[in-house]
Amino acid sequence: MRYLVFGDVHGNAPALSAVVADARRRGYDAAVFLGDLVGYYPYPCEALDLVRSLEPVVALRGNHDALLLSLANGGDADAA
Repeated sequence: MRYLVFGDVHGNAPALSAVVADARRRGYDAAVFLGDLVGYYPYPCEALDLVRSLEPVVALRGNHDALLLSLANGGDADAA
């Protein structure tokens, strides 16, 4: 079984698209996402859509993802 293992996307959908295109060319059986979908780059929604379309068998929450969720729920950035 061949896995596409990736993480630290940080909202960089163009780079993720390039990685996925190359992975599709090489072939893989399942995707594993190691977290940090958001942060730094301006395309978090597009990155999220692309990750969802891959239907990863594992999807972890990275520290940037946890911080964003904490802030969205009224949390404090220093406490996350």
